[in-house]
Amino acid sequence: MDATIRQDAQSEIMKNIKNLMIYNDIDTEAELSRRSGLTAQTISRILKGGTNNPGVETLMPLAKVLGVTISQLIGELPIQSHQANETQDHKPKSVPLLYWEQANQWEKLVPEKGFQNWPDWTITTMPTSRFTYALKITSHTFEKFPFNTILIIDPEVELADGDFIIVYHTEEKRTFLKRYVHDGGEWLHSLILNHPPEKMTKSHVACGVVMQSTTAYRAE
Repeated sequence: MDATIRQDAQSEIMKNIKNLMIYNDIDTEAELSRRSGLTAQTISRILKGGTNNPGVETLMPLAKVLGVTISQLIGELPIQSHQANETQDHKPKSVPLLYWEQANQWEKLVPEKGFQNWPDWTITTMPTSRFTYALKITSHTFEKFPFNTILIIDPEVELADGDFIIVYHTEEKRTFLKRYVHDGGEWLHSLILNHPPEKMTKSHVACGVVMQSTTAYRAE
């Protein structure tokens, strides 16, 4: 393959990159830059049509991150639908790691998770939504979730009986990890022994369902 591509493939590249970003839950140019190792300026030029002939050294990392070949990326070969589905379901994804006191602000904070302005990240292989975020267990309080456990949380998932959820109490102004139980009403069960369940009220704001937990038994 030549070091540059034909000029009329540029629009095809732009379309394919944007579609594959959606399939891979890559919400921003900054996130694509971080994953691919290309500069944010390079990504921006490609997506705005400012680079007529991106070279193989630019296309290769993009194709790798997006789960296709260079030939597919530039439109010479079709992208199979199963490739996008496999990429979306199994490819590791970066999600922002919030502090517990930030969990009730997920709707504002998570869309601003550009590489330049978000310091802490973690990786998940779970399917994610546009608002997926993570929290770290920083105490030895919970037997089921040991110290240093990373929780992957999706605030767009509907609550179901038995879910572990993140709850913000508007009066106490604190964030809790609870077990959601729907039994003649909505109840929040504590994960701490001998703590009685409490009825879920308007003061309790659900901030997401725990979708995955991973534990590092020794901190780096």
